[in-house]
Amino acid sequence: MLKNCVHNFKVFVFWHFVYSLFLVSYIEFMRKLFYLLFYLLIPATLLAQENLVVEAKSLFKGGQYSAAQSVLNQMIDNQQITEEIMYLNAKCSKELFLTDAILLYTKLNEMFPYHRYKDDVNKDMGLIYYRQKQYTYSIACFSSLEQPLPNEYLFKLAYSYFSVDSLEEARLYFSKIIDNSSKFGPVAQYYYACIAYEQGLYKSALENFNKLIDNQVFGPIVPYYITQILYSQQEYMQLIDFAEPLLDDVIVSRKSEIHRCLAEAYYKTNDFLNATRHFEAFIEIEKVRSPLVYYLLGYSYFKLGDYENAVSNFEHVVSASDSLMQYSSYFLGASYLKLDYYNYALQAFKKAALYDYNLELQEDAFYNCVKLSYQIDLPFENTLEKMRLYLDRFNHPMHTKKIQTLMAKTLQSTSQFFEAYSVLKDVDSPTLDQKKTLQQLSFFLGVKEFNKQDFKSAMSYFLYSNEY
Repeated sequence: MLKNCVHNFKVFVFWHFVYSLFLVSYIEFMRKLFYLLFYLLIPATLLAQENLVVEAKSLFKGGQYSAAQSVLNQMIDNQQITEEIMYLNAKCSKELFLTDAILLYTKLNEMFPYHRYKDDVNKDMGLIYYRQKQYTYSIACFSSLEQPLPNEYLFKLAYSYFSVDSLEEARLYFSKIIDNSSKFGPVAQYYYACIAYEQGLYKSALENFNKLIDNQVFGPIVPYYITQILYSQQEYMQLIDFAEPLLDDVIVSRKSEIHRCLAEAYYKTNDFLNATRHFEAFIEIEKVRSPLVYYLLGYSYFKLGDYENAVSNFEHVVSASDSLMQYSSYFLGASYLKLDYYNYALQAFKKAALYDYNLELQEDAFYNCVKLSYQIDLPFENTLEKMRLYLDRFNHPMHTKKIQTLMAKTLQSTSQFFEAYSVLKDVDSPTLDQKKTLQQLSFFLGVKEFNKQDFKSAMSYFLYSNEY
């Protein structure tokens, strides 16, 4: 029994030893097999990955951006992510005008903050924002690029500043390319001149616009600006010499403005005949109801003595500023007066007298109102009231004497001799007409007092009458 136990134990120990030896040998074998497979498969994987990158690059260079992006997305899905793969993927979206381009560039910057494509990414994002007219962002991207900037990016940076009304910065960057021979030179010069024009730098604007006169693209446009600048500089004769020959060739959309500038230039130089010609052409093109244009045209006809056309244009001046309404109403009244339309003239002068923008014009309008009221024989109470109001409000030496004379005659015509006498007797340095009227009035008052047997008062009036 003991012998059998010993024997079984020996058998167990033996087979346990054999199993342990086999297990150790198997583990060692599997370890070596693993390393063998690892060294065999990894290079193949890397090689396959490298082949996909090469394929994507090849497709990208061939302009096959959609196919290239498909390969790149396959690698990204397999977690084969590198800064190059992410950059190429974003670049494909940019070239395909896809909406996720900015997002992909942003992810690249987040995952690889110090990647080697920084400048390229800023260029691409700047171009995308520029294309989308998000100029604030395009400025940030273009401003981050390494200096000096190529002409294209200088222009787009300048135009971005121009589009957000940062005119000083825009002018600075446009100035860097206006004198070079690139395709951006003339465009930059045009915008540079426009900015100078907007800022009132007319000398600089004029100099740059003149350089574009013969340019195929901007040649038809710049004469408009040059004409406006010459007008602003009050160089009216130079404006006329420059703009008259251009009328047949200027673009249609600008023709009316050239006519208006010429009209006002002729107006300023008192050439009212040519002023009317160009104002009429401007109105014909624009079909406008501009109060100022109608006033200037009406005044030009007035100065030419064409009062009917003057009236026709002054009557178009409605809903204008107080100053324009006062002037147009005054000259409308003066035109009616020349045409002997006294009632219409009275109404126009009455309207002009309501405005106090020009006090001299107001006084003269009121003066004409009083004269016309007397002339067309309005009820004497109204006329008399106007006369009294004029004498209370105004102090024009010559007009005051005239109104006093008319007032005395009005009173005299209604047998109000004493009131008429009172109006004239205190006048300093009376006119000959006033003296004659005073002589008549004092004589009539003397006779009246004599008939009342107030001989003392009568004698006083007769003596006063005898002075004249």
